Amino acid sequence: VFLALGLLVQFNNPDYFQYFFPFVILFSLITVFRKAPVDNPENPIVDSNEQRRLKRMSVIILLVFLLLAAIASFYYSWMAASILLGIVWQVFTLTSWGHMFYNCWDQILGSIETIFQRKEGYSDD
Repeated sequence: VFLALGLLVQFNNPDYFQYFFPFVILFSLITVFRKAPVDNPENPIVDSNEQRRLKRMSVIILLVFLLLAAIASFYYSWMAASILLGIVWQVFTLTSWGHMFYNCWDQILGSIETIFQRKEGYSDD
């Protein structure tokens, strides 16, 4: 996915940054406020203070990267686009569509893995 995002940056038109940047700000802030932090089923976050702390840290990190993208847009548009695409991707992984995407890839890669695994008791002799 990150390689594809890197390739997309090559086709970045700096004129679209002014339209893309507000979309990323809106989408990412709303999603982080609503979805972060995401629980791990094996290690759920049960403490509400810990949840608030993690949410606050998520928002701060997001704002830092948005600020870096804004600063980079004045000097290197490709760097600003890279930061924004990375933000969009990471925020997408918080959504239910992002979870479905990863589950789908896990199943595909798991089935490919079983094809290439040796059967128990198989020998090259």
